[in-house]
Amino acid sequence: MLHLAEGGFFPGAQRVLVLSRKENESIQIEPIDGIDPSLTLHEVFANGPIILTLKHVGPRRVRIVVEAPGALRIMRTEPGAES
Repeated sequence: MLHLAEGGFFPGAQRVLVLSRKENESIQIEPIDGIDPSLTLHEVFANGPIILTLKHVGPRRVRIVVEAPGALRIMRTEPGAES
């Protein structure tokens, strides 16, 4: 897995990942390590939603921009990688 930007939760922070995906490849979005488990969804998404933008659609792959609140980690999973 490729982890995008480790670190704490910073109000207003956004995480962005630009990647290409082929058929059957995936993107994983999860809370960052150490996030306060008492945070509500409203608090996690206070600075905006998760936004997926298709930048290019080709015959065998797509290029995607993923934007998410700083409380979330964005990862691309590679075929055969252990979770």
